[in-house]
Amino acid sequence: MGFYSNLHVILSDLTKANFETGKIYSGENDRRQPVHTLYGGAHLFKSSTLKKMNSLALSSFLHYIKNKNELSTIFNWDTDEKLNEELYNKILTKLKNEAIEDFRIDFEDGLGIVSEQEENELASFTAKEYSQCIRENSSPSFFGIRIKSFSEEAKLRAVKTLDIFLKTLLYKNDGSIPDNFIITLPKVTSADQISTFKDILFEYERGFGLSDNTLKFEIMLETPQAFISPEGNINLLNLINASENRCIGVHLGLYDLTSALNISPVYQTFNHQLCDFARYIVKFALAETGVNISDGATILIPTDLYRGDKLTEQQIFENKKAVTKTWKIIYDNVCHSLKFGIYQGWDLHPAQIPARYAAVYKFFNEGYKEVSERLRNFMDKAARATLTGIVFDDAATAQGMMNFLLRAYNCGAIGINEIENAGLTIEQLKSKSFKKIVSEKKLK
Repeated sequence: MGFYSNLHVILSDLTKANFETGKIYSGENDRRQPVHTLYGGAHLFKSSTLKKMNSLALSSFLHYIKNKNELSTIFNWDTDEKLNEELYNKILTKLKNEAIEDFRIDFEDGLGIVSEQEENELASFTAKEYSQCIRENSSPSFFGIRIKSFSEEAKLRAVKTLDIFLKTLLYKNDGSIPDNFIITLPKVTSADQISTFKDILFEYERGFGLSDNTLKFEIMLETPQAFISPEGNINLLNLINASENRCIGVHLGLYDLTSALNISPVYQTFNHQLCDFARYIVKFALAETGVNISDGATILIPTDLYRGDKLTEQQIFENKKAVTKTWKIIYDNVCHSLKFGIYQGWDLHPAQIPARYAAVYKFFNEGYKEVSERLRNFMDKAARATLTGIVFDDAATAQGMMNFLLRAYNCGAIGINEIENAGLTIEQLKSKSFKKIVSEKKLK
């Protein structure tokens, strides 16, 4: 009896530990995650920039991919004509309606070297132009700015740019910050930088009368120190915890990282082994934390070799070959990210975007049939595990399948009809709660 009399006390200690673990590993968040972030230099940004970039993404697609056959040929698809037609139409619709899901005005690498006065003026000007986008409803689903790093040399400049931008935006936008606004802090090396940034944002909120945690940010992982602490431990969760729930995402900076690791520029590729090592660390360290993970960029830009109205047939051929070859590289890199379970990445130019959607839409549509069948079968037998073919599913797997379908729906890869064919309503899918759906089915 002595054991059982102490059991409650022993288990109560475990309850506390489980609760603390649950606060850290809370699972998938409720926010939609964009499939990409497009960066553009602050010196180039105007209120018309986003419309032009959307138009450029669409025109580059239409210029070189005029039908389903060209689509499948360029990306080397071994799929039937019906699926090719569906994918072509879906990608075309996406590029017409929302080519850019996320955009950053870049005050760091994309800006280059400018004087203090020039950056002050750009911070004010771009904030005014962004507020114009808000009024015109031309801003994408997600938007933000990338400031300079919190290194000793750049920290004051970073804060000054943020200060000017926020004050101007608040003045022009009736004292409010859009819900989709995100600040990117690059080249993070320590939790102290994150903690300091968090404190600065808190002071802004208090000074401007904003609600707590209005100002969200994401960090860029592009230094070895961001991954490994001075004590030799994995550092990523320390960085996230230092933000006190303000950091909602991390972006891999592959080329700065490989440079810092003394990799020759010749071998600084998207899928270098050390880049994959970084992906493994990020996936393991941040799994179930609700922090979004974004991969890096392909630095190749799909551009014509020749320009002008009087090109020869050979020049036209070489232009198409150059662009489509680059698209295939981008496509393969995005597929590489998706296989790692990384659903977002950088883009550096709107002409890169068609290749990204080709990879993302192909990925989701290929997986849809199997996922929907397994999920529907599992929900039909909601109270117990089920076997579909040779694949055994449990509740955690079913929740993962729901997350897959929601990501596919959010980016336009599948529609409401396909959600319903999987045995769900769109409301159930957006609830992101498999347990709730199971409970509802049991009550019927």
